[in-house]
Parts: sequence; structure tokens; C-alpha cells
Amino acid sequence: MDKIRAVLTARSPALSARLSAGNNLTVGIGVAGTKGAVYTPHITDDGILSWTNDGGRDNPAPVDIKGPKGDTGPQGPMGPQGPAGKDAMADTILNMDIDAIF
Repeated sequence: MDKIRAVLTARSPALSARLSAGNNLTVGIGVAGTKGAVYTPHITDDGILSWTNDGGRDNPAPVDIKGPKGDTGPQGPMGPQGPAGKDAMADTILNMDIDAIF
């Protein structure tokens, strides 16, 4: 892999440089802007999406992202038989011919 060396000097208060995976160097020079607001999403169990922000700005109106309940789907195939439970089978303690007794 070739090495890229760059020396950046500027009198501007904002200078940025980024090297992409394809070895493309992007340099940006400009006046630093003010910090923007960070919007944080919140969602309720009922599917209502709302926002708050740390910049004192207006938030988008809450929206329902869940929508109405849809139709019931078709019945799925029956699963395989599970193992017998603890009380499903008793141990044989006596095996005899009832007709021979009477």
C-alpha cells in the first residue's frame, strides 16, 4: 500500500481532511459554524415516534409509525410432537393376564 503524505497549513479556524478507503484525500477549509442541534428520537409502546432536541428548536410533530392492525394471516403447519411430560407415562409394575385370574 502506498503512503500518502500531506502537510496542511491554513489560517482559517476550520480545517478538515479525510482519507477515504480508495486513497482519495478530501480537504475542507472554511469558517467554523455554530454547533447544530442534536435531535433524539423517542418511541412509545403504541408506536408513536416523537423527537426532542438540545438546541431549543421546534420538533417535528409526533407520528404513528405502527399503523392499524392488519388481517390475521393463515394458520401455519402443525409442529412436530414434543417429548412426553413427566406424568405422561407410568412405569409398569405388574403385568398379568386378567382372564387367567378369574
